[in-house]
Amino acid sequence: MIALVAASCAGDRPALTSWLAEVWHPMVAVVPTPTTADADTCAKALARLRELGETLLPAPDPDLAEAAESWLRRAESLTFDCASDGPGFDYSSGHDELAGHAAEVAALLDHRS
Repeated sequence: MIALVAASCAGDRPALTSWLAEVWHPMVAVVPTPTTADADTCAKALARLRELGETLLPAPDPDLAEAAESWLRRAESLTFDCASDGPGFDYSSGHDELAGHAAEVAALLDHRS
């Protein structure tokens, strides 16, 4: 019975190549670079991230889902703060931190290979 439930759950997960092409890579590409980030660009990126975030789950495996969700929360926070255009906001540092979260996802992807 447990094997049947596990197999059923595993069947609901997308193939890695599809998930990467349709979800992960487009999400990462939406985040502005430090040289292109301004309030308007970040507001548009935030809206697109939220749209793409609706398709984040299910991910190919639970660890990948957790890391990608963490990245998405950070990306939304970064682009929200940038769109708010507050004084003294350091987008470059936030972008560097986000790159660290993307590296966690990349490490999980490398582990799957």
